[in-house]
Amino acid sequence: MRLIVCGFVVACLALTGCGGSGAATENDEDSSEEKSEYTGPRGWDRSTTRTPGESVQTPFEDPAASGAGGPAQQKYERPYAREDLKNSDPLVVPRSGPPPFEDPGVPPVSGTPMLSGDEQSVRLPAGTFIMGLTDADPFNIQIAGRKRVSLSQFHIDRFEVTNEDYRAYLDSIPPSRRTAARPDSTAWQQADVRVAWSQYFYSDQFAQHPVVAVTWKQARDYCSWAGQRLPTEAEWEYAARAGIVGGIYPWDGFSIQKQDGKFLANYDPGRRGKDSDGYAFTAPVGSYPPNDWGLHDVAGNVAEWVEDAYTPRYNDLSDFNPLHRDEDESRHVIRGGSWKSNAFRLGVGFRDFQEQSAATLRIGFRCANDRARETKKASPTSPTGGE
Repeated sequence: MRLIVCGFVVACLALTGCGGSGAATENDEDSSEEKSEYTGPRGWDRSTTRTPGESVQTPFEDPAASGAGGPAQQKYERPYAREDLKNSDPLVVPRSGPPPFEDPGVPPVSGTPMLSGDEQSVRLPAGTFIMGLTDADPFNIQIAGRKRVSLSQFHIDRFEVTNEDYRAYLDSIPPSRRTAARPDSTAWQQADVRVAWSQYFYSDQFAQHPVVAVTWKQARDYCSWAGQRLPTEAEWEYAARAGIVGGIYPWDGFSIQKQDGKFLANYDPGRRGKDSDGYAFTAPVGSYPPNDWGLHDVAGNVAEWVEDAYTPRYNDLSDFNPLHRDEDESRHVIRGGSWKSNAFRLGVGFRDFQEQSAATLRIGFRCANDRARETKKASPTSPTGGE
């Protein structure tokens, strides 16, 4: 029995190399077995990497270009030379029927703005435009965003309502209503202007200046008396932009001045002084050039009430004839900037709001309506309506 056990142990030692022979072989420098070189994660030879003074080589080189194995790049022969293609006539593909898309360069206005018979308003055609600020807004003042909206045809006054216009309205209504309809004289108490309110409103000197210190309801009542209404915010911006896609102001360009230095609006030029544009306070309506649709003072002079109740974002508006009404909202939108505004606030996309019961020296209004009127001239660009 002992002989059997001993023989079994000897056999195990022989098979497993126990007894230290394996350790001696692994550390033996004279061993004939050599370790394989590490070829890197993608199988490329480390010896081909850059040494001082050599160019960079990587495992991502084209294997066909380096002479190694792998698929070679396919070559294609062009049936033409680039120079010949540049000098050849353009390829014309014949097509029958209408084009598959509308020319994006066509202005989104179908029709021509027309002067009304009395030349005091402009009929604007139905159209589509992008509503919202197009100027840079580094301080994130405007949060309404942008919205594509479509409008039906409407009329809008070319001029802001003047003191003379408003006095005619007061004379025509019953005396019992005049006190409530009269501009708020207390708005002058904290004002920094030298002219008194009675002089501004009643004297002939300021008869053609825009009426100010009227509330939203007073402006609305005047337009109703005149058989009109306040414009919606979308209508106001559509009219002010005058078809200029992406414009900042009611005119082309990025400046409030012409090349000859003349100002295009009554506003606050800042360090140059409030009277640098010709007027330290309001200006007679129509003192500055109109936009391309014949509207005056849609930038500067006085900001203007519109019909809409204020909502922070345009998401609340419909995309067709939008008008935001909210009986619980006491604030209403004003547009256009005023004689107290800086250049940024004159932009056609800039919007502000005011309490509907507030009356200030910087806010006036103009009217709009839906009636079709007989027209006299096809071009409203001239103040006189001439061709």
